Amino acid sequence: VGSPDENARLLAALKLALPD
Repeated sequence: VGSPDENARLLAALKLALPD
């Protein structure tokens, strides 16, 4: 879907949205 860099950014945003 996107470059690995984009996936990493998406994962980081998810971690911020769900700290747990």
